[in-house]
Amino acid sequence: MQASLFDAINIAGLVALLGLFFVMLRYRRQPGRQRQERDMAYEWVAEPAHRAAPELLAKFGPDAPRGKDITLVRMGFFNAGTSEILPDETVRPLAVLFPEGTRVLLARFGEAVKNDRPQPPPPVAGEARVEFPPFALAPGGVVVFNLAVSGNARPRGIEGTIRGIDSLRRLA
Repeated sequence: MQASLFDAINIAGLVALLGLFFVMLRYRRQPGRQRQERDMAYEWVAEPAHRAAPELLAKFGPDAPRGKDITLVRMGFFNAGTSEILPDETVRPLAVLFPEGTRVLLARFGEAVKNDRPQPPPPVAGEARVEFPPFALAPGGVVVFNLAVSGNARPRGIEGTIRGIDSLRRLA
């Protein structure tokens, strides 16, 4: 009788350990999903001004250019890493490139989300390029810029270098 009670306790303990093991496996972080210390991404949304939703138009304000040949672009930079990105870590300023022949009519700061750092300096617009002066970005923070360009142009690429970040990736 003593042996059967001992066996039942051992079996119950073994089942409890196995159950705990399976629970730990189920709720552990996947190796590929762990946030890197230094990681930055970007994303953009473009919409012809004459077909833009009222919510998008409101983000640009009443003085934003409108018309059939105007495209409104929201350009966002995301700090997907666990450490802050500081302005002095910019090796080469970030810039969004548009197809040749595109004219940038408006380039300004739009909004920040989860980023309690100072507001970024205003972007510098060229013919088919907008350069973003260095800005601070908190871990998990987002900075969004509003751009208006003539022509139904969508960004064709991004350039720039941040120390410790190999490449900026697009979220899409």
